[in-house]
Amino acid sequence: MAKKPTRPSAKAKAKKEQAVKPFGDLPPGTKIVVTKGADGKVDVKAVPPAEPVEREEEDSAEGETATPKGAIPPVEETLKPKLPGAGDYTPEKAARILERLANGEGLHEICRDVDLPAESTVRSWVVDNRHEFAAQYARARDIGVDCRADRLRDTARAAVGLDGPGVQAMRLVVDTEKWYLGKIAPKKYGERLDLTIEDKRADTPEARKARIAELMALGFVPAGPADAVPSGV
Repeated sequence: MAKKPTRPSAKAKAKKEQAVKPFGDLPPGTKIVVTKGADGKVDVKAVPPAEPVEREEEDSAEGETATPKGAIPPVEETLKPKLPGAGDYTPEKAARILERLANGEGLHEICRDVDLPAESTVRSWVVDNRHEFAAQYARARDIGVDCRADRLRDTARAAVGLDGPGVQAMRLVVDTEKWYLGKIAPKKYGERLDLTIEDKRADTPEARKARIAELMALGFVPAGPADAVPSGV
């Protein structure tokens, strides 16, 4: 007849649980590392679980896509309300706008000031030539373009000593400024020079004969009857 197994006593059960859990109650995911030294001594260590990495909450609105990692987020411009009377023309406001334009600032950023008129208002002053503002505006814009071109050297020098991303950022700024200057002032800062010469002299028989005589005197046209030289010279 088979012998019935005896149940372990409560004292033996507690001793067994203490041997299995020498550190008491541990959080889920804890690892028990057992190492044996050269002297034969067994060392038991409890390695707690790694702290969970908190994910940044994505507060993107419905229908919008999150900005990819590493991309430059779009600049959100908050327009402040204008002060009463900011859109009225005064010589002081016109002088401030012209001075800042001559320093290379754009009209868009100048008109962010709450005490200055909106950009559309200033452009209407130019179109209507209010108080002879159009010519002053064009002159200030031309000076501002030259001012921005002069600053390009300082911007390029500021990249000395920067790391790779810093140099790339400075290069983007310089390339953008070069593109802007080439578009707004192509004859002065464009990459291609216009070498076309426009002859505005009158094209009459008398003027043609006079030009032929000048070319003969310089040796560019062989001496001979002036009528033998084709027109358009």
